[in-house]
Amino acid sequence: MTFMVYRVEHKPEQGKYDLFIDQANYDRDNGQCECRMKEGGSGRELHSKSIELTVLLKPSPPQVSPSNPTATEGRPLNLTCASLGGSPPPQIQWFVEGQQGNRPLEANLIEGRTKDEPTESVLTIIPRKEDDGNAYRCTVENRALGPGQKLETSTKIFVNCKFFCKFSKAP
Repeated sequence: MTFMVYRVEHKPEQGKYDLFIDQANYDRDNGQCECRMKEGGSGRELHSKSIELTVLLKPSPPQVSPSNPTATEGRPLNLTCASLGGSPPPQIQWFVEGQQGNRPLEANLIEGRTKDEPTESVLTIIPRKEDDGNAYRCTVENRALGPGQKLETSTKIFVNCKFFCKFSKAP
């Protein structure tokens, strides 16, 4: 039994040449596709067009590290949110729970180059004592999840406060 994976429907009078891929596979089909039109008989190339084909894959649920972050007041703390396997690479955003406006925080996004490399978002915060117990939420989304669908996780940070002690010399 032969199963046809690729099928081309062509309507030359309309200038339509459609490629259909049954059971698209990331390893086989993701990447550049090229359509070439050749002259019958001579094989001379008349036209070619290249496109980027993206096979959609859902990303893995996000993982945050460090898992139980403890920070020192005034010293930078990096929180990393990572997701593996998304195609296209997922968008990752950070939020502070309970903050008005609920706008995403500015973070450094490092996209995975393949489905086997994680996409990471590194959030750098300089905690204050008022941030002790704040929850930071990380959301992950891409087109494979569907409209409005997100994966998320959160972590709380604990802030050790700096205490300054003044010693005075005894008279």
